[in-house]
Amino acid sequence: MTTVWYLLQPILLLILAGIWVWSIQDALRSHRAWFWVLLVVFLPPLAVPAYYLNFFLLARPDGRGAFDANWHDWRRARELHRQLETNDAPGVREELAMVELHRGQPREALAHLKEVLERDEESLRPQFLAGRAFMDLGQPDRALPHLEYVVEEDPRYALGEARMLLAEAFGRTGQKDRARRELDELNAYTTYPQAVVRRAELFLEDGDQDAARAILLEMLGNAGHLPRERKIAGRRWIKRAAELLRTEAKG
Repeated sequence: MTTVWYLLQPILLLILAGIWVWSIQDALRSHRAWFWVLLVVFLPPLAVPAYYLNFFLLARPDGRGAFDANWHDWRRARELHRQLETNDAPGVREELAMVELHRGQPREALAHLKEVLERDEESLRPQFLAGRAFMDLGQPDRALPHLEYVVEEDPRYALGEARMLLAEAFGRTGQKDRARRELDELNAYTTYPQAVVRRAELFLEDGDQDAARAILLEMLGNAGHLPRERKIAGRRWIKRAAELLRTEAKG
């Protein structure tokens, strides 16, 4: 056993050194904060696992590191609450609502959005954020009026995210035909992995395995060419696409 360990030591050291060098290169190439670069360089035993957790395993859907984003959002929420004490402006409440959504606090976000919409119910941003908040709360029926209004005014609002949420809300309220129409419109000008997966799920529910398989295979084929940030952002849906293909193949 001692001899085996003695032989394996150099290999393990080479692997660990390779991971360390890769982490440094990734931090520099991705323009991470210098805080992370210095940690990875000078404290690799602690910093390298934390770096991988932060920017890969626990990364936010927008690609931000979980630890960094949570710290930033907490500080920003405190600043905005202080601003509200002297300046109860709609813009401050809108930004605070967005931060609260990032922090996983949709009820707090809705409390601020209610104040904003009472002053200007035609503003698209608070309508969109309200729709997101209700979806996060599992209340798609209440999200629908907000999201329908946004998509009607601007079909490509938030690079298609509003339409994606609207399709999701239709699907979760049993309106599959309307969900499919929204997804078809969305896929005409964007390639959201989530939208592709949702379309495939609807095809499978209708028993059209061939159509579902075709769009999932195309999505997974294109996923290999996506920039790393977009891969991280869409990794949940890329994984779901692969699961659907495996399940369909077994069936």
